[in-house]
Amino acid sequence: MWSKLHMLCAQDKKATAEKIQKFLTQAPQNCLTDRTELGNTALHFAALHRRKRVALILLEKQANPLAENMKGETPVHWCCQNGTPSIVKVLIRGINDLDDVLDKGGNTPLHWAAETGNLPVVQLLLNQGASPIPRNYQWETPSEHCDDEITLQCLADAAASFTF
Repeated sequence: MWSKLHMLCAQDKKATAEKIQKFLTQAPQNCLTDRTELGNTALHFAALHRRKRVALILLEKQANPLAENMKGETPVHWCCQNGTPSIVKVLIRGINDLDDVLDKGGNTPLHWAAETGNLPVVQLLLNQGASPIPRNYQWETPSEHCDDEITLQCLADAAASFTF
């Protein structure tokens, strides 16, 4: 069931960060863990809509960037698919091993970023220590999810210099 917080975070640019901040001062703490029918949290929607200020507010209130929906997808996955490096940095802060953040298909955030050719996020994840060659449960690497030539070259260069 969608909560008011879900709706506020899903409305791209319509609900200001200040409005969400005000709502959270009056809402119960557990509203951050409320989930839709598919298991998505408010932070999933802030990540999807690239709402950095909203994500910061939710994280300050202890929202979990690794909360999984029914497909095992986290706000980090959603943000890496279409987000910008600045919001991805906010969401991955404090995550020690990005290769351990897996959806139910075994895809890492790097798989998600590579699939959409999100080069700036691919570069950020690699610089933050993500392995360029993790394999999902289908034994596919991020490169096998990518059609963008520049992103593919970035992944190939990272794989060539990667040491175990």
